Amino acid sequence: MKLWNHSDMPIMSEVLPDGATFGNARIEHTTPSEKEAAFASLRACFSGGGRGYVFAGETYCQLYVGHSLWMSDTMDERNDHRQPVRKAQGHVLIAGLGLGLVALACARKPEVEKVTVIEINADVIGLVTPYLRAALEAEGINPDKLEIIEADIYEWKPPRGQKYECIWLDVWEDICTDNLESISKLNRKFARCKAGYRGAWVEDTLRYHLRQEKARRRSRSWG
Repeated sequence: MKLWNHSDMPIMSEVLPDGATFGNARIEHTTPSEKEAAFASLRACFSGGGRGYVFAGETYCQLYVGHSLWMSDTMDERNDHRQPVRKAQGHVLIAGLGLGLVALACARKPEVEKVTVIEINADVIGLVTPYLRAALEAEGINPDKLEIIEADIYEWKPPRGQKYECIWLDVWEDICTDNLESISKLNRKFARCKAGYRGAWVEDTLRYHLRQEKARRRSRSWG
């Protein structure tokens, strides 16, 4: 089973089959045409964030819960998650399962001993978990290296004295500076774990946008 492309991140369309469902969660594959890819790239140029690029002929995997798109494995998403995968070692804690992109990438690394994922949605767990375990087994990796717990990351408490070498927080559907408050809350919560690396999805981008927003407000007040 081929799981890896040139960027050393899983190709999730080869792990999660198109049309797979569990409860309210489902997987959809999409392969943009030349016209669709060009339109997406043009839209990304004018979005202000430069996000949304896709490539014609490349198949992307999408996770839907109900009518909401929770995650896809586009180039931007893979880039967003490359850093925690690089840093992963020892015991890794991940908040938010999504497609299982980060969980699978981390679990495949020899220097990672265990991956614990906290996911609040039972349907997402039921849909994604069997395929992740099968992917690990196909590469001769013990699937029990991956532990997935159904819980709210804001309420869940790690076992007393538990330490994590890497913590990755990714429980937000949208890129919004309002997320920074909850990111800070989770960072405070897990500070005592003293992980060698702790990060959150697009945190640096959000802090940059917040600084820009504050600068614009100051500019308007001076005017």
